Amino acid sequence: MNFESILLIILVFYLGWRFYETVHKQDKSMGKIRLISKKTGQVIELNLLDDKGQPVLKPLSSDEVFIHMAKEMFTHIVHDFTTGEVDKLKMMVSPKVFSAFMEAIEKRRQNHQHMDFTLVGFKDVKVLKTNSDKVRQVAFTTEQINLMKDQDGNVISGDPMYVTTVNEIWTFEQQENNGWILTGTKQGVQNVA
Repeated sequence: MNFESILLIILVFYLGWRFYETVHKQDKSMGKIRLISKKTGQVIELNLLDDKGQPVLKPLSSDEVFIHMAKEMFTHIVHDFTTGEVDKLKMMVSPKVFSAFMEAIEKRRQNHQHMDFTLVGFKDVKVLKTNSDKVRQVAFTTEQINLMKDQDGNVISGDPMYVTTVNEIWTFEQQENNGWILTGTKQGVQNVA
């Protein structure tokens, strides 16, 4: 995938779905797409055609686009959970998931502990079959380093040199505003075929 494809995905889908800050307008006659930020009014224009009139961007399947969005959400949700950034977290998860996350965050706070999370990488990400267009399940196989530290920064669980492979299935649900939120997780799933 080329740089322009990645940039377009990030600008249109990630920022649009997560923060709802972009307005998308296409000008097909000129072979360009113009993105206008509602917040700043800044305009970004990307060419869709090269000098010979051929498409610059490879069309992406809906699963490819969704996987990119899901990976971005995974990264942000886990980061916000481990750092306790509850305002950001609340925007990306259902009330039920938020309640469970808050319980764990509050327990860490009461024990004067904090988590350190490092996402080493995604080994595999697959969209699983569901019975609804408004609900999507994604199987993640990730490599992570997870540490629990006390208030002085001493490691009380985990090993900073040990990378763990984690298998999870996350369920996303499309909202009325067409954004997606996390509505459930299953951890320790062995077979995510």
